[in-house]
Amino acid sequence: MNFEDPRFVAAAWANVAEPGDVWAGALREQLGSAEALKWASDQFVPLPENVEAPGGQRGKGAAPGWRAAYKRWQPRFYDLDVERDMEQLQKLGGRLVIPGDDEWPDQFADLEFRVPPALWVLGRGRLTSNVEPSVSIVGARSATSYGVRVSSEIAFDLAEAGITVVSGGAYGIDAAAHRGALDASTEKRRRLAKTGEGMVQTHPSTVAVVCGGLANLYPQGNENLFRRIAEENGVIVAEVPPRFRPARWRFLERNRLIAAWADVTVVPEAGLRSGALAPANRALE
Repeated sequence: MNFEDPRFVAAAWANVAEPGDVWAGALREQLGSAEALKWASDQFVPLPENVEAPGGQRGKGAAPGWRAAYKRWQPRFYDLDVERDMEQLQKLGGRLVIPGDDEWPDQFADLEFRVPPALWVLGRGRLTSNVEPSVSIVGARSATSYGVRVSSEIAFDLAEAGITVVSGGAYGIDAAAHRGALDASTEKRRRLAKTGEGMVQTHPSTVAVVCGGLANLYPQGNENLFRRIAEENGVIVAEVPPRFRPARWRFLERNRLIAAWADVTVVPEAGLRSGALAPANRALE
């Protein structure tokens, strides 16, 4: 365990705690990521009285919650191998972005204890910051042709105006949004090439926030879309190491990143009980 390297510590936390774990977030916030990891990896000892639980409890009132969190994290240390994860990331051509890096999205501060410890990133584009505008476009996977067309048109116009389009890489509305943004970026490059001008763009045309690791991109049917995003000034972002597989609870939690990332969240089409409305609810929060 290399507690002196902040990148190692961030990658370790991405292994140990599931996305959105508020107990992990509260511990990192109050002790610092390295000290929090030391506590979680060692034999259990009660935390100092001044360390608050996510709900504000202290001392004996917080003790059961901290003990449950400790027991939840402990099994993950048996399979922890950050060097393996980083080697796999390097083979994929990706990079690890952590809080404090130039690429780190400052708007994640809105997530409070649900801020991810790290982002595993693949793609030529650089992550957007709070200085650059972005819009999330999400919606039904089983979208109508009308919904797909409208989503693509909205994303095209936004990207044409220099605004990053954020979505989840799923079928239907998500895929249409990514394609629309990529098409606008391609069209802009062609137009500038004809006039002899170079294209200067510091932010990605589109960001796909996925629920599994970069080595297990889901859905597999969007493989060509993911490849295009990574190769054409877009980025694919995961908050778990590359080897992690998609899981239902990770789908739900990644919605908070999609909502927090953008200035505006748009749902062009979704059923009344659609899971695609979750990012909109997170945006309202």
